[in-house]
Amino acid sequence: MRNKLDAQIEHIAIDYAQRQGLNFSSQTEAQHYLRKIKKEIHGYIQQGNVTLTEGLTYLQKKKDGHVHSYVSTMASKLLKHLNSSKGLKKVIEEILNYERSLLYFTEVIKGYIDCGDPHKEQCVYSVLLAIFPLNPQAYICFGSLIWREEGIAAADAFYTKLLETMHDPALDYFAADCFFKNGDKEKAKNILLQALEMLDASPDADARHQICEFLEQL
Repeated sequence: MRNKLDAQIEHIAIDYAQRQGLNFSSQTEAQHYLRKIKKEIHGYIQQGNVTLTEGLTYLQKKKDGHVHSYVSTMASKLLKHLNSSKGLKKVIEEILNYERSLLYFTEVIKGYIDCGDPHKEQCVYSVLLAIFPLNPQAYICFGSLIWREEGIAAADAFYTKLLETMHDPALDYFAADCFFKNGDKEKAKNILLQALEMLDASPDADARHQICEFLEQL
C-alpha cells in the first residue's frame, strides 16, 4: 500500500511540475524540486488523515437517537479500518448501499454548523467530504465556514476555484449568493442561469423557484 501511495505522489509531483511549465538547469535541480513537492504532498495527506480521524472521533461520541446511533456506529467502523484500504472500502460500500446514509450523516453534521469551534466543524465536514465527495453539502459547509472565519473574499475564491470542476444547483445557489454579496452581480447571475439549466429536467420545483426568485433580485 505504501509503495502504491509513493508512486501516486511521484506521479502527482511530476504532473504538477509539468503543468507549471518549469525549466530546470540540471537533473539535480529537477530532482530537488520534485522532492520538495512530494514532501509538501505527504504533509497535506498526513494533515488530512489527522483531520478525518478527529472528525470520525467526534461523530463516534454522539449516540442519542437512531440517526446519531447509526452515524456513530459507522464512524467507529471507519476508525477501526483507517489503516486498511480493503477494510475501509468494505465499510464505505456498506454506508453507500444504505439509502438513508447520506441523509443521516448530513443531519448529524449540520448540527455542527456555527458550533463555536471552527476546527471541529472542519473535521466533521471532512468526514462528509471523504464519504460523499460528489454531494454538494460538504462543499457548502466549507464555503460557509470560510466565509465566517476568513471573510467573503476568501469564500469567493473558494467557490470560484471549486466551480471550475464541480456544479450542482444547490452549490451554485450558495456560490451565487457569495458572488452577489461580494459585489459581482453578473457572475452571480451567470451561475444561477447555469443552475437553472441543470434543473430543467429535474422534478425539484422548490429549488427552481428559489433560483428564479434570486434571479429576479439581480
